[in-house]
Amino acid sequence: MTAYFFVFLAAAASAGATVLLKLSATNAPLAWDVSFLSSRYLYLGAAFAAYGFGFVCYWLALRRLPISVGYPLMGGVTILMVGCCDYFLLGQTVPLARIAGMVLITIGMALAVA
Repeated sequence: MTAYFFVFLAAAASAGATVLLKLSATNAPLAWDVSFLSSRYLYLGAAFAAYGFGFVCYWLALRRLPISVGYPLMGGVTILMVGCCDYFLLGQTVPLARIAGMVLITIGMALAVA
C-alpha cells in the first residue's frame, strides 16, 4: 500500500510542477488571487522543487513495485491530475474527447494493476 501512496505523491508532484511551469511560462493568473506568487521565477523554482520531490517519491515507489505497474500508474494519474488542474485552476474547457481519453486512461491503469 505504501508504494501506491508514493506513486500518488509522485504523480501529484509532477502534475503540480507541470501547472507551475505553465504559470511560469505564461504568467497566467490562477483562478484565485495569489499575489505573492506572481513572479515567474517563484513559479519556476517551485516547479523544480516539485519535480525533485516527485522524483524521490517515484524512486521510493519503484523500490516496491514492478516497472510494469508503477510506470502506467504514474503516467496515468499525472495525466488525469493535469487535466483536472487545467480545468479547475486555469479555467480551461475540457472537450468531450478529452474526457473520453481520461476514461480510457483510467481503464488502462486498472488493467495494468490487475
